[in-house]
Amino acid sequence: MTNIIKINESSGTIDVYLKNTDDEIVLSIKDDGIEYNPVIEIESENELNFDNITVLNKISDKIDYARVLGLNNTVITIKK
Repeated sequence: MTNIIKINESSGTIDVYLKNTDDEIVLSIKDDGIEYNPVIEIESENELNFDNITVLNKISDKIDYARVLGLNNTVITIKK
């Protein structure tokens, strides 16, 4: 979420949903900022690569991203 705020001139809407089950933690983040896919940025290591995204990639079991109806939709899954 820090990166969403950093790369956008103004902070729009950021929706956060956290689901904690016996097996996993799922964090869903939706925002109306500029298109930003953290998975591609991690792989390409371009100027938008942030240290906390690199750490997130290492501790997460899965990161999914989609741009739908003008919203960035990122879902992060961490197995317990």
